[in-house]
Amino acid sequence: MQKIDTRTLMMDAGMTLFETKDNFGLCLGQVKAELSEYGKVLTPKDMEGIEIPESTGEYDFFIDRTTFWRKRYVSCRVEGAGDKEIDGEKVYRYALCLREGNRSTIFRNIVMAAIILLSAGSLFLSHSIIARILSIAVALIAAYSWVMPSWTAAKTIFTIMDTFSGRKQNEK
Repeated sequence: MQKIDTRTLMMDAGMTLFETKDNFGLCLGQVKAELSEYGKVLTPKDMEGIEIPESTGEYDFFIDRTTFWRKRYVSCRVEGAGDKEIDGEKVYRYALCLREGNRSTIFRNIVMAAIILLSAGSLFLSHSIIARILSIAVALIAAYSWVMPSWTAAKTIFTIMDTFSGRKQNEK
């Protein structure tokens, strides 16, 4: 496993409620199985000795989805939200709390800075007004892309929440 970037800011990404007839232990196993679709799911025991961002908080599962372009992390906590009785059967309610963090890798920082610098350099070297406008546009688009958070990370969180929010009374 790669080293976890402790400078990554983990932020609340959402929470969803779901119901199941399974007790807490079985529910944790099911959540872990569902999350394994998004990468290797690690528990706090697996993460012993590995430094993680302080902003991660308490978690039951941690997923490292890092690529060469971005560092992406998702942490998940399952909390009991009470129970109720439906048709004589006990149904447990759980809250799935997600935190997400993503950060540019050094490679991405170098590429984006190079694009901006080359565009700015071509601004002074070109004699055409159209070339200068295009240079400014490319530099602005690169700068905007550089500071924007990852859409893939947000899409992953939405997918995870949809997976669990649609679950009612032990549907699998």
